[in-house]
Amino acid sequence: MGVDRLNIKTIKQIPVVFGEADVLRTVLTLPGVTSVGEASTGFNVRGGAADQNLVLFNNATVYNPSIYLGSSRPSTPIL
Repeated sequence: MGVDRLNIKTIKQIPVVFGEADVLRTVLTLPGVTSVGEASTGFNVRGGAADQNLVLFNNATVYNPSIYLGSSRPSTPIL
């Protein structure tokens, strides 16, 4: 088992789309990490499944990182 930590300096060095850094796209630049598919924000690490990755944010488990850290953020409709 291995751990890789990303700091904000590394994340800011990656080119951004629409003016906002995407943490999960930054993870895809690490060695051994591949995308699940074109339209998906999940990732596989060294041949494992997307559900075998532990994502922590401030030492708290993020159960669905593609919603909170990826490009498909939920939005609140205006009523």
